[in-house]
Amino acid sequence: MQRQLKAFFRDLRKATLRVISGNGLDWLPIRGPLRRYNKEKFGYDIKAGLNVALLALPQGMAYAAIAELPIYYGIICSAIAAMVAPVFAASRHTILGPTNATSFMIFSFFAAQGVMDKPPVEYMPLLVMMVGVLSVFGALFKVADLLQYVSRSVLVGYITGAALLILTNQLKHLLGIAEPMSEGESAKTFFAIVDKMAGLWESFHWQPVSLGIGTLLLYLILQKKLPLLPNFALSLAISSLAGLILRIWVSPFESLATFDAFQLDQISPGLPDINWENISSLIGVAFAIAFLASLENTVMAKSLASRSGSRTDVNQDMLSVGMANIATSLTAAMPASGSLTRSALNYESHSRSRFSSIFCGILCLLGFFALVKLPIVENIPKASLASLVIGIAISLMNWKNIRICLRSTPDDALVIITTFSATLLTRLDYAIFIGVALSITLFLRKASRPHLVEYEISDEGDLR
Repeated sequence: MQRQLKAFFRDLRKATLRVISGNGLDWLPIRGPLRRYNKEKFGYDIKAGLNVALLALPQGMAYAAIAELPIYYGIICSAIAAMVAPVFAASRHTILGPTNATSFMIFSFFAAQGVMDKPPVEYMPLLVMMVGVLSVFGALFKVADLLQYVSRSVLVGYITGAALLILTNQLKHLLGIAEPMSEGESAKTFFAIVDKMAGLWESFHWQPVSLGIGTLLLYLILQKKLPLLPNFALSLAISSLAGLILRIWVSPFESLATFDAFQLDQISPGLPDINWENISSLIGVAFAIAFLASLENTVMAKSLASRSGSRTDVNQDMLSVGMANIATSLTAAMPASGSLTRSALNYESHSRSRFSSIFCGILCLLGFFALVKLPIVENIPKASLASLVIGIAISLMNWKNIRICLRSTPDDALVIITTFSATLLTRLDYAIFIGVALSITLFLRKASRPHLVEYEISDEGDLR
């Protein structure tokens, strides 16, 4: 028996080494671009990095707020992931950091988990580490190649449903009912949130509503008139200044809710606490986040590669997602994924290499230290940030993609409707698995029944 076990593990080791050695991954792809780097590229990259950092900093705060985490979690994630990912990535335009889809999955999971006896921040380092390790193993075994068999309708349905959930959940800050909403049993799904919110209509406050609507209108106007400016950060800064003035001079606004300031001693870098019971509880959502992060990153990398004319390697990019998450797990951070908005801005800012992402991360880190030293965070109204998050959520509902999925084939229509419905009825990690399972099932059914058409050549030499 002992000899058989030794033989089994020996064969398993050989098979694993064969797979790893033949995966074609480059563990340091930054070497080539580093050797070819010059002053001209530096000028373009530092400008692109600054443009992206001005978006990444407030967006990181917004996505941390979506996940119901301290807002500095999003800032640290934006900084560390942006600096680490380019070292291992294939795409030169990709910017990693927190995203709306993964952020709300975190919120959905912890809102539904009654067995967790500690705040979500206690589990974040372990969860992010698990996401990173799963992504690295996925890259080693070329799991990213299998993502082509998952219908795009899954991602469209999930993001649309998540956007609606984000919008609904942020209304509590806009309406000034965050405290009453947190009392009692937490609302876990879309309909539960709406039902609980409707029961608190007498507690709505007009002050945060007016400031939030004003902030959103300002953002939309700036986006239309001055699209080249960092309008997210600009709108938040103007709204925060307006909120400060209103709290000082207008008595009804004195109780306007703002964020808590944070200090450097709140961040304690180190290895996550490895607890097998916690690993068992988190493994499902870790798989879901790792899958979603890789799927988002693959779709985004291919989209930018088609625009820039560059080649992409989805497994190499999956490795970069894993390594970035492992690095962020060592600090106070949240899961990182490829951000379409920040990556697109990086490309449109004429980035010349992957170093623009590194510059963006460095600038985000400097921004974090500035927020620690200056009295800024404690003067940001929650209603202002919530209204901007709502604006992002609305922009995520891509009606063109939804129409394409609904009209292309009956299978795609079924997948998007099922995935979207699942996001409203259950936890988001369940919803993504339901959508993927249905998508693969329909693909296998179609592959098992190929539609064959027989052609023949006529006497005249025509194909018929």
